[in-house]
Amino acid sequence: MESPNCLLAAHAEPITDGLYLVLDQVSEPTHVLLPLASTAVTPNGLTIYQFNASTVSHMVYRWKGKLNLMPWPTTLHFSRVRALSYTNLVFRTYADGVLIDTQLVTDSNLVRLPGLDSHDSYEFEFIGTNTVRTQGAFESPSEIV
Repeated sequence: MESPNCLLAAHAEPITDGLYLVLDQVSEPTHVLLPLASTAVTPNGLTIYQFNASTVSHMVYRWKGKLNLMPWPTTLHFSRVRALSYTNLVFRTYADGVLIDTQLVTDSNLVRLPGLDSHDSYEFEFIGTNTVRTQGAFESPSEIV
């Protein structure tokens, strides 16, 4: 199991739109499907890391959403991810706590989930450097707005 970055402090500078992080170690998540490696600075002890428009650094993140309890056993067949860009983003689907699908997201088109069984709960996880705006999962294409 990967240990997360140990964040000691964070500051968002509203004037320069910069983000400053103080980390005591960096242990970024990795995945074989990610096309781009991390471009975050290499740690050396307690270091302040700066991320803003003039210093393009991409620290790989792992974000797992909430546990979605279904009102009855459900089979989700489709998913759609909308992001600012799709250069470095992996989408993972968990059903009843078990990983059932991993996909590299390359656009906002619908992706097919392996809908073989009905499940009581679903969770969704992203690994990458791209900003995700929305994610949805559906039983049929008619549900998509």
